[in-house]
Amino acid sequence: MGNLSVIEPEDITADKAPAIYGHGGLGAYVEYAREQVAGEVPDLSTAASRARIASLAAKVSKSKVAVEKPGREYLKTIKELPKKIETELREFTREMDALRDETRKPLTDWEEAEKARVASHEAAIEAIRQTGKYQDEFGTRYDSEQLKSKIAHVEAVTLGEHWEEFEAIAAREKDAALTNLKAALDAQLKHESELAEIERHRAEQAERERQEREAQLVRDAEERAKREAKEAADREAARVAEAAAQKEREHQAYIDRVAREKAEAEAAALRAKEDAERHQAEAIENERKRIESERIAAEQAAAKKAANTRHRAKINNEALAGFTALGYSEDQGRQLIEAIVRGQVPNVSVNY
Repeated sequence: MGNLSVIEPEDITADKAPAIYGHGGLGAYVEYAREQVAGEVPDLSTAASRARIASLAAKVSKSKVAVEKPGREYLKTIKELPKKIETELREFTREMDALRDETRKPLTDWEEAEKARVASHEAAIEAIRQTGKYQDEFGTRYDSEQLKSKIAHVEAVTLGEHWEEFEAIAAREKDAALTNLKAALDAQLKHESELAEIERHRAEQAERERQEREAQLVRDAEERAKREAKEAADREAARVAEAAAQKEREHQAYIDRVAREKAEAEAAALRAKEDAERHQAEAIENERKRIESERIAAEQAAAKKAANTRHRAKINNEALAGFTALGYSEDQGRQLIEAIVRGQVPNVSVNY
């Protein structure tokens, strides 16, 4: 290219492109092309001169292509460069992360195993604490048989090296649970004994009262029957006495009348006796019905109370199932239900 310090257009290659393009140096190639035609004087008088002009123009065009084409190829290359760098960086990051995770894996595995070990011991200790409770989450005290079962369950917990650093805590919780359960069992046995004694006295008193009522009914009926019989006898005696006074006036009539009246008296006495016996039987039956009605009413009240208790338990268990389905533990679910029932959760209640 004469005295220009640039690469000839036909010598531009891919490895030289970064030094040529993007530095404002393409103007030198324009000057080079201009030098190629600057000494020519256009002559259009002959075909040869006109061909010479066309040849010079074609040469300029060829030089343009020689410079532009490599530049366009280089431009494509640098446009693809960010994608290539991004891909390379992404692969580099993935491999470095994998190497980091692989390097830390022994420690990570140990940490996870340690968490699981500690969680297992803590869960076992919590199980001892829960077993050591003498009433359920609704405040209902366990009966003596349930408490005995809990004591046997806690006593079955073995202590030893398998508890590792949690052995002292486990021993302390076991002792506390047994102390609480045994104290609760003593109190419950005393309570159940007192309830049994109260129930026995109540049943005995009820039986005595029932027998006394029935005996009184019999006595009342007997006295009423005796009174009515005596009144009937007195009336009959008066009537007989009056009839005897008329014996002299009308002996034959008296005999006939006495016979008739005697028969009537006997019939009346029989009817009076039957009436007395019927009244006595009706009184006894009415009292029996009253006693039976009281018994049925008591049984219905007890059944209604038991049904209400079962219904509340059913609602609580359904709510508990809903909480456990949401990921809460059974203990957490019971605590939530208890808090709601006690009104400790604002704007939330349980409809029984």
